[in-house]
Amino acid sequence: MDNRIYGIIGGTGPEGKGIALRLSRMGLNVTIGSRDKNKAKSTVEEISKILPDAKLNYDVNSLICKNSDILFLATPYVAQKSILQTNANQLTDKILINVVAPIEFKNGKFRAVYVPEGSAANQTQTLLPHTKVVSALQTISAKHLMEINKEVKSDVIVCSDFEDAKIIAMDLISKIPTLTTIDGGDLENSVYVENFTALLLNINKRYKVHSSIKILGV
Repeated sequence: MDNRIYGIIGGTGPEGKGIALRLSRMGLNVTIGSRDKNKAKSTVEEISKILPDAKLNYDVNSLICKNSDILFLATPYVAQKSILQTNANQLTDKILINVVAPIEFKNGKFRAVYVPEGSAANQTQTLLPHTKVVSALQTISAKHLMEINKEVKSDVIVCSDFEDAKIIAMDLISKIPTLTTIDGGDLENSVYVENFTALLLNINKRYKVHSSIKILGV
């Protein structure tokens, strides 16, 4: 039995809710985090209506960083740096799965935002040198994650400089039905996945779909 606590930083947004739903459906202990504790509470109540037996808790981001064993970072990119700087000490020696894609919508198109460190994941690792950062799930639609009765048919590319953390993340994500994890190598490769997310979003907008990726030949 997995008794670890899975914290979701920024768990009140669409991506965070979707991840919380999928983890809760597996019977895992999930804690929703937010800057606003009442907002986190409302999200827990919302998810509990869908999954009445879910093992859910809520708190402010700083306390879920302290009390969780494995964390997901699901904030907008613009909020990432300040949240990480504020909670760096609480994240020491922990696994942090970053699902952030630095994307903006401008002039009717989705575009990748320039990140000085190369990617949102690399920025996270730079800010948290004593945390095992993993990059994953950027290309998975939040809407798909939230539709828990539907299969999410996609590959998930997972990158990290820490093999043990990567293996743990891949094992966890692969338990979501019909998701297949692909070892994307070192964290520096996350930039390609994050930037590709902008392309998928533009495809979705053009064709009115929710596209995903599949790596062939592996």
